[in-house]
Amino acid sequence: MGLIHWDGSTLRAEFAPDRAKSLSADPSALIGAIRAWRDKARPRTSAGEHLSLEELDQVFPVPKGVGSALLWSERRVARPSHAEAHFDDLCRRLRLRAEDEEAQRRMTTEELKAGLRSLGQRLAEKHGDRVRVDQPTSAPLPYRPPLSWKNGRWHHAVPVWLDASEREQLNRAHTTAGRLEAGIPSDEPALLLAWLPVGEGRASAERVAKQLAATRAQVDVTLFDQSSEDPFAELEARIERDLAAVA
Repeated sequence: MGLIHWDGSTLRAEFAPDRAKSLSADPSALIGAIRAWRDKARPRTSAGEHLSLEELDQVFPVPKGVGSALLWSERRVARPSHAEAHFDDLCRRLRLRAEDEEAQRRMTTEELKAGLRSLGQRLAEKHGDRVRVDQPTSAPLPYRPPLSWKNGRWHHAVPVWLDASEREQLNRAHTTAGRLEAGIPSDEPALLLAWLPVGEGRASAERVAKQLAATRAQVDVTLFDQSSEDPFAELEARIERDLAAVA
């Protein structure tokens, strides 16, 4: 949600306070805190004020009351030949500016689920009750996969969204592992559909997805991202083959 960049003479900062809306049902305090940081950074951006890396934490302290949701990352140090270009590149990678967010728009978790439901509804019209959408499993703690299909046994599509930081990738993997363990019967195969970032973070996301698939038997994984022209085409072809194999 924010980036502070200090090159020894110029302090640069960029913030995206609207992202706080996804962190809390009442994000007003978070948005206010981030905007306060942004306002504090502006007069220093061109003033050339002398600061040390250690002092940045004092200039931009985490506010009381919302500290559980706002946390600065560890400081990273580099020596780029062009500091301003380096800052602009970091902003682009983090999608902190509106134009970058639009240019590199990521599929959200809900859009991923909606795409699977749409595919399921289309297949159900063709194959009847051998394809289900949002139907609970028979596990002790039932899970409602957005798409399931029957090929002798029920198979379940389980989306996992990994287009995020490494910490968030691990959090989502832990949640999904619990869902596989408690929400899907052990004799029913699951197909993990892992949505990956493009560029930075992809290697860690692939590693997390493969580790997740190894947590229990009868779990397969498909990796795809926003560069896919039709991200559900391979899944649709697989389901069609499964359904054709068992009449």
